[in-house]
Amino acid sequence: MDFIEYLFLQKILYKKKESIYVSKQCFLGKRRNPIGNKTKASEISSSSESSIWNEYKQFDVNGNGSLTDDIDLLSNDSLTSLGQKLGIISDGTIGATKQSEQTGDCYLLSSLNALSETSWGKEAIDNAIKSDGQGGYNVTFYNADGELEQITVSSDELSANPEKYSSCDVDIKIIEVAAEKFYAAHADEEAYSFKNADNPLTEGLMEGKTSLAYMLTGSEGHVLQLKSVKIDKRIPKSALASDRDKLTNDSLTEALLNIASSSDQYASMCSFKKPGLFDQIFGNPNIVADHGYSISSVLQNSSGGIEAVVLKNPWDSSKEIIMPFNDFKSRIMYFVSHNKNDIF
Repeated sequence: MDFIEYLFLQKILYKKKESIYVSKQCFLGKRRNPIGNKTKASEISSSSESSIWNEYKQFDVNGNGSLTDDIDLLSNDSLTSLGQKLGIISDGTIGATKQSEQTGDCYLLSSLNALSETSWGKEAIDNAIKSDGQGGYNVTFYNADGELEQITVSSDELSANPEKYSSCDVDIKIIEVAAEKFYAAHADEEAYSFKNADNPLTEGLMEGKTSLAYMLTGSEGHVLQLKSVKIDKRIPKSALASDRDKLTNDSLTEALLNIASSSDQYASMCSFKKPGLFDQIFGNPNIVADHGYSISSVLQNSSGGIEAVVLKNPWDSSKEIIMPFNDFKSRIMYFVSHNKNDIF
């Protein structure tokens, strides 16, 4: 099956800007797209995909701004590369996450973002997603017993319920659909018993054997948690990481300095408590309580102290949030870090 047939079978209509759609016919310049226009060089070059179009504008053999009618001029490798850059075919890497408003899977997307900040996390993601040769993908996860399981995500599943999953590149959606199916398949097991049976993606952990980091790498994570924060009684002990300590200024500072000195070693996430009066007045209003964030980096001052923590919100991880360390300390209630040395 060539790439054109693959796109057609998945019924992909990928929208980058209001006026840009890509489908089987739009690739070939033979049909009108859903808004009534052919895909023109002028349309693409005015979008954020101008650099991609520049690589492929040699195919404009008609000289009229449309892609060539001769499919033989477009090699499978070229089409695959273009599809990967447009985010409509898996390349095993994670782009910016844009979490769906319908699904509370910030825990999963924050883990995915944190892993994608490290070389070993990127490798784990790439190794987990493989084409099944039929327009879908096979995704490999570790179950709670440390055994590998393969979940198949079909092309129909990828095109269904677009508002339920993240609006971003296809690799993220593949992981979300696969994780949903994986959680549903293990719903009767103790470690997964706290999951929502009707919507397994909603609510989850960034630690332990049900976390995405564990499912991809085998790392349960090291947890720092405020003493005042109570663990939900629905969550069984078997779902929690065993390596956990109290969150104090000293333990938090040590953990963040480890990230600062060796950022590729750790994939870290956190969540925050509701702001007190001082934070409501002077703190960052964009920091949401009880919501998962990934830690992108830790900034230090000239004396080696911690200046700020750089966060990414899965609502839109293309934007970095630079949070001063004092604000971070006053709001954080939960921190988890997955170490490269702990992976399978």
